[in-house]
Amino acid sequence: MPKPPAFAATSARPSDCCGKQQTPYQSPIPSFRPTRRNSSADRRKNRPAAPAFGLCGGDNLNQSKRRVTMQLAHIPLDQLNISALNMRHGKRAPDISDILPSVRARGVLVPLLVRPNGQPETFEIVAGRRRYFAAKSLADERGEGDPLPCAIMEDGDDADALEASLIENLARLDPDEVSQWETFSRLVRQGRTVPDIAVTFGITDLKVKRILALGDLLPKIREAYRREEIDTETVRHLTMASKAQQKDWLALCADPDQYAPRGYQLKQWLFGGQSISTKVALFAIEEYPGLITSDLFGEDSYFADADLFWQKQNEAIATKRDTYLNEGWSEVVLLEPGQYFHAWDHEKTPKKKGGKIVITVSHRGEVECHEGWLSRKEARRAREGGEQEETAAKLPRPEVTGPMQNYIDLHRHAAVRAAMLDHPAVALRLVVAHAITGSGLWQVRPEPQRAANETVTASLAGCKAEAAFGKKRREVLALLGSPDEDSLVAGGNGDAVAIAGVFARLLALCDDDVMRVLTLVMAETLAAGSAVIEALGNQLNVDMGIWWQPDDAFFDLLRDKEIANSMLADVGGKLVADGNVAEKVKTQKNIIRDFLAGENGRPRVETWLPRWMKFPAESYTSRGGFRTADQWTQVQPLFVRE
Repeated sequence: MPKPPAFAATSARPSDCCGKQQTPYQSPIPSFRPTRRNSSADRRKNRPAAPAFGLCGGDNLNQSKRRVTMQLAHIPLDQLNISALNMRHGKRAPDISDILPSVRARGVLVPLLVRPNGQPETFEIVAGRRRYFAAKSLADERGEGDPLPCAIMEDGDDADALEASLIENLARLDPDEVSQWETFSRLVRQGRTVPDIAVTFGITDLKVKRILALGDLLPKIREAYRREEIDTETVRHLTMASKAQQKDWLALCADPDQYAPRGYQLKQWLFGGQSISTKVALFAIEEYPGLITSDLFGEDSYFADADLFWQKQNEAIATKRDTYLNEGWSEVVLLEPGQYFHAWDHEKTPKKKGGKIVITVSHRGEVECHEGWLSRKEARRAREGGEQEETAAKLPRPEVTGPMQNYIDLHRHAAVRAAMLDHPAVALRLVVAHAITGSGLWQVRPEPQRAANETVTASLAGCKAEAAFGKKRREVLALLGSPDEDSLVAGGNGDAVAIAGVFARLLALCDDDVMRVLTLVMAETLAAGSAVIEALGNQLNVDMGIWWQPDDAFFDLLRDKEIANSMLADVGGKLVADGNVAEKVKTQKNIIRDFLAGENGRPRVETWLPRWMKFPAESYTSRGGFRTADQWTQVQPLFVRE
């Protein structure tokens, strides 16, 4: 037998991982049932098990008691070729797309089974053909290849090699999903990310996430799935169930007189297919003013009025949220009904280190409070520290979105410049301030009023302030003798002859008319979204309620559930807001509309302005990210005197 390179130590007698001597494998061979749930597994259900082909030797390949002694070594690619006794020899190159990502990320981990082929320093592959081709493909990519781990058989008859090749291929079963979950969850705990795992095992991120979702199941359900007592569709739906729902489902399975829904029927059962049990109420049952129904034995009771239940349940959720905040928790995240909390994507974090509360609400009314958690990204930021990352963690998202800020800026700008037209003395002083502070020979350009999207454009076109401004602009254009009633007054091209013409026209006007022209020019060149708007709006005591009312564009841009709930408290009171705290943003916006219109039994609210639109502007949260309020904070000391 030729001497292979870099041989590992050999063992004449097999031993286990603790070094104890193993008893050689004895016949008869026991039968087993594979756990893989696919067509190939179904074909193997009654096949006798092949003995595990260990690398330390000692496993019988037939019913005799002889032992096979093997050596471990790393052998270069150019010293390996496919044995004619390999059961897949002579076939075309195998499909290696499923194992290539793993080999690329981790290399070949499972040794190939080889034997000497009669030539010095060369070996033929009895089992492991696909691993060999994957390693060759990787060597072609990188220009060089690493030696492959190999288990070297002793010289013997060809039957041994044939049996070994057949055993490896017959005994190779993919792990079931529960076994994959056990491995994946350990990798996550050790710091591996979902993309890392996907690349290593050559599967998609979505596949990894679906397998990790098995962690949301009770152990009894996982084991039943492993034993193929539950089909795949059913287990997928059970991963979306709360722990209480899973316990109820297991109880139905254990009761011979009950039917446990599966597949599509299970989905219906989970999402509203049953009445709401009184067991899920956070509030005291005595406080519920509606009707409660019970079964014949009085053991189970249900709320007859689902709407009334949700009102009381939401009030209790709001109270629980406020209690957590008063206890010093940094944030309480309230997920929308039916949205799930995946513990595998979070890390346990105590309150003193910034841990949050996550509250989930099922469609059956069950509420679960997950105390002391951070997403893995937030936890990593907390560990790494750094001023920038700490700031990012404190401000997860701005209070208003970019389009909403644009909407607010343009409507406030329209109202302020419309109001300024009645205060020429203020405009005069503002013009002087512009002349003193300006640069580049004070190039005058009108405000372009660029809208973020067509929705904001349409809203501004129907704005009452814009209509009033357009009317007075046409009057000024008439004073200047302009034939175009829709053109701007300011923003000329600096032509000297044109300047002389405007100057001659102004000399023919009285002082009051000149002041009207000056005021409109100042209004046209007033920058939207600037600190000047905040200063001027507060100086003129602009009442936005005169110029603006909440329209469809405003509600379309309102997408933050926390802020929508605060606005609902403004128009309907805290009791109504708390009663709908877990509802979707769309539902809460519809209730606000009902109050403003006096519809669907809601009392009409005549005048309501969001805090964003008032002068001075106010924030709804402490998250920051509302530029309008920040600008007023900067200029307020200049205009407010004690």
